[in-house]
Amino acid sequence: MSTLPVACDRRTGLIRLASIALVTAAIWLLVLPRLAEFPPVARWLKRLDDHKVDPSAMYYTEVEALKPTLERLNAPRRAP
Repeated sequence: MSTLPVACDRRTGLIRLASIALVTAAIWLLVLPRLAEFPPVARWLKRLDDHKVDPSAMYYTEVEALKPTLERLNAPRRAP
């Protein structure tokens, strides 16, 4: 049993919810757009654009243009 009044529990829950929403919004609106400008990510996004790939529309394994990448990633690695 909680000894805190219900209003205090509700206020704490609202503060937590607002904090999570604020962190999520900051990541979505500030961090991800900056990450898209990072050269390796920008090159990858350009490659997807060049191949007319909409990453939100399908799984990467369904995209014909990404077969070489999937083969490279799934190839057995040689010992150095």
